[in-house]
Amino acid sequence: MAELGCYRALQFRNDACENFAELNPPLIESINVPKDTLHESGALVKSHQLASYFWSKQHQDNADDGIGHFDRGGLVHAVGMALRISNPPSFGAMVVPSELKAWVGSVPSMSDSDRGYRESVVSGFAQDFLRVTSRLTVNAGLRYDFYSNPTEVHGRLSVIRNPATDSGPTVGKVFAGTPVDLLSPQVGFAWNIFGDGKTMLRGGAGIFRDQLPVLLFGVDRFLAPFFGIDSFVFPSFLNPQNAVLRQPLYVLSTTYYPKFPYALQYNLNLQREIASGTILSAGYFGARGNHLLREAEQNPFEPALGHRYNPNLPSPLLAVLTDAQSFYNSFQLSVSKRYAHSISWQAFYSFSHSVDDASTNFSIESVNEPPTSQDIFNRKGSRGRSGFDIRHNFVANVVYELPFGRGSHFGDWQISAVASVHSNAPFTPVLASDNADLRSLLTSERPDLAGSPYTGACPNGIRVGTPSCWFNPNAFALPPGQFGNAGRNILRGPGFAQFDLALQKGFQLTEGTKITFGAEAYNLFNHPNFAVPSNTQSPLTLGGNGDAVFADATGSFADNVGRIFTTVGTGRQIQLDARFTF
Repeated sequence: MAELGCYRALQFRNDACENFAELNPPLIESINVPKDTLHESGALVKSHQLASYFWSKQHQDNADDGIGHFDRGGLVHAVGMALRISNPPSFGAMVVPSELKAWVGSVPSMSDSDRGYRESVVSGFAQDFLRVTSRLTVNAGLRYDFYSNPTEVHGRLSVIRNPATDSGPTVGKVFAGTPVDLLSPQVGFAWNIFGDGKTMLRGGAGIFRDQLPVLLFGVDRFLAPFFGIDSFVFPSFLNPQNAVLRQPLYVLSTTYYPKFPYALQYNLNLQREIASGTILSAGYFGARGNHLLREAEQNPFEPALGHRYNPNLPSPLLAVLTDAQSFYNSFQLSVSKRYAHSISWQAFYSFSHSVDDASTNFSIESVNEPPTSQDIFNRKGSRGRSGFDIRHNFVANVVYELPFGRGSHFGDWQISAVASVHSNAPFTPVLASDNADLRSLLTSERPDLAGSPYTGACPNGIRVGTPSCWFNPNAFALPPGQFGNAGRNILRGPGFAQFDLALQKGFQLTEGTKITFGAEAYNLFNHPNFAVPSNTQSPLTLGGNGDAVFADATGSFADNVGRIFTTVGTGRQIQLDARFTF
């Protein structure tokens, strides 16, 4: 089994790590399994730890510790995120105070999350090319996909079918059903406008589908009756499971009625040879995504009702839904020169805009924005710039063979360069507290927008637009116990610029053998490229969850609001290399 290394922020466990004790203690105690083991110091030691790590393996038989298995020609490929209960050496005792009010943990007798999922995939396509005239060619195709309802080798499947009415999980199929009509037509054309091969118009459109990943339905393995997570109210000191009140918790779930995601893509491109070997290209590319994944809490607390939306379920029920949309439009312009007279070069520019309801499929992928929708009942309320939206992007490169010493040992010099410049990436202003009283597992609430965040100065007196004060937090206000009107990803981060340079010298040893020495400088001018401000860090994500403006319900500003602490890209790096070609 190949495992990817220890990741401190997420507490991923890797058996290959030489010093497991260096890992930080888990940030979420709710996934720890309590045991009444008393350390000699008098502290309660956790002898069970729920470890999480990404893994991939390839073997002939079924795995006993994975969640994603696909039979393909007798060879099983597994890719997914596995979570297991293990017993590593204790690397830190945790003292449980006698006044502890509640404890959340998995039930030791129901803590096996290993699942052997099975899913069949059937796909096929037909395509044809039609030469309409000597200058016009059309191609058309039709693809069909079918994905079976996933099963588990031991039948350990349970789901919450209707989060609005169910009181708990139901043993049975993962989904209510899977569609049998996933047809994807695609069409394209190429037109030699003047018949001289120097002006070409190309276009196409099609539907492109995706299957639901194992991580989507794999979260159901933490549901009863095959896995148990309980809350213990007023637990005893030595044995937290001995409590006044014990109640099951259903933390994660997936939608029982999913729709399979797809994208409708379309493009039109005009190319013209403006000089010998020089091609100018201009085009439009667009895409619309439907039934995309987003995370939200299906059973939020309703302050007006005094209980959760479904009072029969005692849990917030973090779930992955399949109702999000995305919209992408771009104008692309490029010019390139094929290698001739010792030089080749190309330049590319795109002006684009991407908008969506959610930019990540799962909360662990969130970086600069909240991991879930602010309001599950208002999907479009979280519609905004995609987390990867780059409005302007320019890239150019050149390769030039220096003219001196050709044909001798003093020749074969080559210099190359790459320049990359793009505009800002977005990020989201958030609240550090549960202002709307949702009592959620993950907080994704936003403040009110009351002014321009790009004018004035920060409370520390520094002008806006510097790493110490990137935006003005005074432009936001704390909403009165409700959701804020500030949009998702409304703030823009710093731009990016980098220039790389390389110099190479080749030596021809014999016919067919050559050795090349080179020096390469990345970010030659050592230009600092700053990241977006982020004073948040979630144990469930790969990064921050936006920049927290207010710390609590009093309206006081969060620590380090608007400040930038990290950079992206690399500082100046110079490396030497050698390459032997034969």
